[in-house]
Amino acid sequence: YIHSAGLRADAIYSGTMERQKDTAAYLAEITGLGVTETARLNEFLPGFWRATAEEIARTDKAFREDLERYLAIRTRGDFRSLALFLRQTQRIMHEWRGGLTAPGCESFDEFRIRVHSILDEVRGKSGSVFLFSSGTPLSLMIAHLLEMKEERFFDWMRILYNTSLSVFSTERGRFLPVTVNTLPHLPDRSLHTLL
Repeated sequence: YIHSAGLRADAIYSGTMERQKDTAAYLAEITGLGVTETARLNEFLPGFWRATAEEIARTDKAFREDLERYLAIRTRGDFRSLALFLRQTQRIMHEWRGGLTAPGCESFDEFRIRVHSILDEVRGKSGSVFLFSSGTPLSLMIAHLLEMKEERFFDWMRILYNTSLSVFSTERGRFLPVTVNTLPHLPDRSLHTLL
């Protein structure tokens, strides 16, 4: 889609996670460009959600009960399990941003610094730079680029489509939104997924 829409790539960055690298590889193959892999674009580690949930559950009985309910029904994939997951994730993100760091996990400040550092790096580049990342880093980037209050990044996490495309241009060192969270490359609506 990117190639057919005439969007030119001058540099390609990808996280080091498999899906990120695989997606970037398609564009790299068409353009003949190399991919700069960087963990700064990676999602938080897989154990983060569970470890942070367990930290909160130690002192919050209602959260612990919701967590137990969610863990019992999570494989169903229905509206109730999704609603529980989103409610718990919102609380996890709130506590994480507020300073709670589960053992062995990255702090929110560390996460923010690494994600924003990639924006600082590409701001100085000329031409079109493509970043292939995941939901939480992209949500944080979009909230930052749209100059929203940082705590609003979770709003983007809830509505950011998998494989969506967001385009920003730069003007005098500032990022300006062109399109955000678009899906023109997925004509089959069944491919439009939030989680």
